[in-house]
Amino acid sequence: MVQSKGTMNKLLSLLLGLVIFSNTLLAQTKTNKVPKKPHTIQWLDARYRSSYDDCTYTKKYSLAQRLNKYPFNKAVKILAVSYPLVVPPHEIWKTMADGSKILAKDTTNRKEGLIIAHDTLDRSTLIETKEINQSQINGLTELIYNTNWRNPSFPYHVEGHGGCYDPRNAVVFIDKDGKVIDYIQICFHCMESHSMNDDRLSIGTLCNQKYDLMKKWFINLGITYGTIKTEKDL
Repeated sequence: MVQSKGTMNKLLSLLLGLVIFSNTLLAQTKTNKVPKKPHTIQWLDARYRSSYDDCTYTKKYSLAQRLNKYPFNKAVKILAVSYPLVVPPHEIWKTMADGSKILAKDTTNRKEGLIIAHDTLDRSTLIETKEINQSQINGLTELIYNTNWRNPSFPYHVEGHGGCYDPRNAVVFIDKDGKVIDYIQICFHCMESHSMNDDRLSIGTLCNQKYDLMKKWFINLGITYGTIKTEKDL
């Protein structure tokens, strides 16, 4: 009988130890859970393996040749901007305790996106604005005109379109009269871009890292919305 009690006590102690160990392990797992981090330049640098890196800088065009191309040859000011995602106008109604409804939110008259009216940029919708200097302009022209396939005989582009086009960033070209000459709108989520004149202006050859390189260019300017931040971060 004494031996039976001792055996039971050992079993109970063992079970109690297992429970404590399991709870401790579960707590550590929850504590050590790594939160999802926003995209950073370091993340972009590590995104692709060297074997997948098919973009390379070339010396096809000199700086003078690049700056002589449209619309750089007409612009006296170039802006890098971010702006809110365009959401279809809608109304949100709230039901009260008595069953009646009140208008809680109305976005039918809200201004969003990149707005250009009468050739003038509407700055009221912009979240971030950066007038770029000559060094940054040179870097932009390098990306557009001198970034090409590492192996031109095998130009294999991996399409990354997400079935949407929701641009949040743009490069805007402005002339001496303050009028918008052209712009490039970029959706980094969908990896797609458009300009006022797609036949004359684009981000250039779409080697597979082109959008990541453009994103890094914006981040280095301090433009974070649309690149490493979204609506949730506003």
